[in-house]
Amino acid sequence: MGSSSAMVPRPLVTAHTGCEGTAENSLDSIVAGVEAGADAVEIDVRATADGVGVLLHDPEISVHGHGTVAVSDLSIGDLRRVEATQRRETRVVTEPVVLLEDALALARDYTTIINLDVKEDSSIPTIIRAVKNFRLTDQVVLSGCSRERAAAVTAAHPGLRVLLNTERLDSCAGDGDYHEFAMQTYHDAVRAGCCGINIDHQLCRDPLVTFAHQRFLPVSVWTVNTPEEMRRVTALGVFAITTYEPRLLLRLLQAAA
Repeated sequence: MGSSSAMVPRPLVTAHTGCEGTAENSLDSIVAGVEAGADAVEIDVRATADGVGVLLHDPEISVHGHGTVAVSDLSIGDLRRVEATQRRETRVVTEPVVLLEDALALARDYTTIINLDVKEDSSIPTIIRAVKNFRLTDQVVLSGCSRERAAAVTAAHPGLRVLLNTERLDSCAGDGDYHEFAMQTYHDAVRAGCCGINIDHQLCRDPLVTFAHQRFLPVSVWTVNTPEEMRRVTALGVFAITTYEPRLLLRLLQAAA
């Protein structure tokens, strides 16, 4: 008989948008993540005024000579005209903003998990419509969701997987306070119908991972880019790690196996 000790699976690797030196929110970034061997790729999603999903992190874009304008105030036609004006007047060659449907089509062809980082509530109907149109419910997970945002999504669309994003410890400083934070975060995730917790790696500690793990709720961390931090969060037993360096992380995980 072999050893009775259970094999602990390695954490899943999520390639952060812009991974491996590619442009953020580009199709190249998705390809780079897949080719690196990542289990999932992440992109940021917003919606234009006419409900078109686009891959953008920031809420505003610069308009040459006119300051900034909110993406949500522009139609997709307006956005394309702004891009053309920028290239013409600044002589800077930039790639057009990628449409969500193009990113989903690429991810579907690769059969990779795609993490859609929701940047605003107003983009949710657009995201859900696109995911359903492409029949990718089982291939998509939503992140960037507070308890309120997550609860609204899971109540209306129970088939979608949503991660509860946690970015703050509030007043939790000592170990006792952190344990309270861990319990509260777990209960927030369960009440919001989330499939897991997504937390800044700097805030992730053993009490949270252990408390959630013992209750069958996975904890994922972001964004981990150094070997030291990769080893630390792996030792905690997290379920998934988001990184700009998926090749490096996979090498470390394979070496430790």
